[in-house]
Amino acid sequence: MNHEPRWTLITKHGLVLIFLARNSDCTVREISDAIGITPRQTFRIVKDLVADGYLTITKAGRRNTYALQPDKPMRHPILAGVTLGDLLEIAASRA
Repeated sequence: MNHEPRWTLITKHGLVLIFLARNSDCTVREISDAIGITPRQTFRIVKDLVADGYLTITKAGRRNTYALQPDKPMRHPILAGVTLGDLLEIAASRA
């Protein structure tokens, strides 16, 4: 019997951000393994997050270091006034 949830409350983009808030110097493979998606999906999500200004990437040897932009506002109108930092403060502090 499969006990995997059919859906989650947080999107895959949100899960990537939460994971990176806890693990800023990981590989795409580590992100994808933790979230349960393919490396290709992870790469596309990271690319989206960089393009929209939620994330920056710095090359550190063979690894990347990811920096979140905590002052970036959330995109949905329901979350007007809420920043990425506000959201991650709750999610990332609960390990």
